[in-house]
Amino acid sequence: MATPGWLETNVVQFTDPNHLWFDPNGRTFHLWMRAHTGSTNYAAILKAVESEDAKSITVSVEKAPSGDPIVFVPCPGGHMKFHLLYDEPSQRFWMLTTQPTDSMTRPDRLPADRFNLPSNERQRLVLYFSRNCMDWCFAGRVDDTGTYGQSRHYASMVIRGDDLCVLSRSGDERAKSAHDTNLITFHTVRGFRGLVY
Repeated sequence: MATPGWLETNVVQFTDPNHLWFDPNGRTFHLWMRAHTGSTNYAAILKAVESEDAKSITVSVEKAPSGDPIVFVPCPGGHMKFHLLYDEPSQRFWMLTTQPTDSMTRPDRLPADRFNLPSNERQRLVLYFSRNCMDWCFAGRVDDTGTYGQSRHYASMVIRGDDLCVLSRSGDERAKSAHDTNLITFHTVRGFRGLVY
């Protein structure tokens, strides 16, 4: 495994006054990052607060509801690059990520194209939604190659009317590996707000 760390950051702001981390002054943002730790389904977070004169930003650890510092949070697919997007009409955060399915398999029993890492699946690109970035609901699969050696991952999305338009770093059977891909694929999730339940 590569050196552990936090990377590939998303910047979010909570605008719901009921959210524990809501800032009525609008100066607080949260950095939601991939947590490369060897474990699955965790993200790392930090708080970034803009000064009143807008000349500096202070980054610090956030506090859990208990008052204790919090850095790692549950996040489906947070061990791989994910993309967060806030949609005002649905008042939801939407997340594109990869879905692990066998992270508890012994490394010596994994297929060779998995790099001996249980947390390195890249074949399923999935969509989640949340009101608060902590409680995620599964919305569905955007695409699934069905093969470990192929990939749909490291995706980005934009909202176009009632649809989500998705670009994915992708690989087929000709790719060097699931990581070193050979394609960019485009996907549309039509009427995505209808997936909220």
